[in-house]
Amino acid sequence: MESSITAAVSGLFIYWLTGINLAAFALPLLPPLLVIGLIFIFLAVVVGLFIESFSGSIIFSLITTCVLWFLSGATFSINNNTGILHTVGSLLPSTYALSDLRGTIFNMDPSIGSVSYGAGWLIMLAYMLVSMTLAFYVYHRKLAR
Repeated sequence: MESSITAAVSGLFIYWLTGINLAAFALPLLPPLLVIGLIFIFLAVVVGLFIESFSGSIIFSLITTCVLWFLSGATFSINNNTGILHTVGSLLPSTYALSDLRGTIFNMDPSIGSVSYGAGWLIMLAYMLVSMTLAFYVYHRKLAR
């Protein structure tokens, strides 16, 4: 509920500053946001089950997520990066989700370098399946004995 309120307030703020109505893009934006959200949720489950301290797992997850978010092009497309930054960015699933969001909202080409739009979706779905499998495996090993 709180995240929906935050998204609505942020959307109003963006509309007020830029004139871009994000509500018009709500349906096309849902799939990439859902996939990347599930990836981060499953990885947070794994971290939470491995780290004994609840507050330690929260801090680790927040810092890791923020660093990955910026490495994947949160402020600008990684197509502008070169070298190791471009390589690291192209390995992250959130890069493809952000590229898809930019492509939908700003009518940009959502491909990342030589990786096409469809291949980006395959990469995101593969990350989601691997993180889901890892979360279920760790859950089974830690809690279902």
